[in-house]
Amino acid sequence: MAHFSEICKDSGFLDSTPPFLVIPDDGIGLVFLIGVKALNVRLDLKFDETNLSVTVVNSSDLHRYLMRYSENFPANTHMLSDTLALAGPIRTRMHSPYGSVLLSIEGRLSGYTTYLDCVRKGSSTRLDVYPTERQTKALSFRFIRYQNETGTMTGGTTLAPPYAEELTAVLNRLYLPSANTELILKSSEFAYVKEKLGDSVTRDAFLKKVAPLRDPTADVTVFFVGQYKGTDDPLGEAFRNLACVVVDDAPHQYIAPETQEDEIQYSDNPVARPKSERDLHIVLAHEIAHVLGAGHNDEQDNLMSNKRQDFKFDKGTVRAINQA
Repeated sequence: MAHFSEICKDSGFLDSTPPFLVIPDDGIGLVFLIGVKALNVRLDLKFDETNLSVTVVNSSDLHRYLMRYSENFPANTHMLSDTLALAGPIRTRMHSPYGSVLLSIEGRLSGYTTYLDCVRKGSSTRLDVYPTERQTKALSFRFIRYQNETGTMTGGTTLAPPYAEELTAVLNRLYLPSANTELILKSSEFAYVKEKLGDSVTRDAFLKKVAPLRDPTADVTVFFVGQYKGTDDPLGEAFRNLACVVVDDAPHQYIAPETQEDEIQYSDNPVARPKSERDLHIVLAHEIAHVLGAGHNDEQDNLMSNKRQDFKFDKGTVRAINQA
């Protein structure tokens, strides 16, 4: 049976029911239709032609479409080389004996979900398509140092301002294809609190002593304080009314047995695992999404899940971020 599939993990494609594809209104989305060897757009596909334009991509035109797809991303994300590297794997799937057709999709009406249906031989499969305008959000990072027990300014984060550029690039690998939202690094610097805040910064101490150091001109200020002890979330916390988030240097995550290494599992009997940058990326992206308007959900395998988290957005999060 035919079904839609992503071209790569970071393509903005959510493997939901029906699958969900985000496309910029001034760019294109690329998606596979698996289990189909040949396709007639007029006869086999049903969609709103006033909102969508759909083209079958031939192998000879693949390079041109990949070049255009890479324009969805700013040059500093190095996505051109990463996108062109997809040509080999895509051609392999296009020539698969099981059949795979690559489709280029353009949208015209931003902010509304429309449908692309493939109807063949009495069966059908559907793709939700969400065209959206590009938006940018300014990030500022503050790396907090404060007095330790002896009064010297060595308490706080062990991270440093140059790390913000790498983190912003990682975040854009999620936010750009999944929500057509670009995060712009506005500033990154050390900030100092000439008081003793303890081994872990409490929520109260953060709000009174640290949060006032935020960048009022940024959409989100990210604070690293070393260790943070929040209320009901030990990994980090978002304060939407203050447009800031706080995240541990190395937030301690858990996975349940039989889950993948890059998935976070919240359960009554979690299994501890070593701290990793992957965990930091997930927590940071999660808290920023809160400030941009997203809430939690009860679905599995997405960034804002109350259950198992992964580096993907669900449909509700995409809409919330784009309506903020």
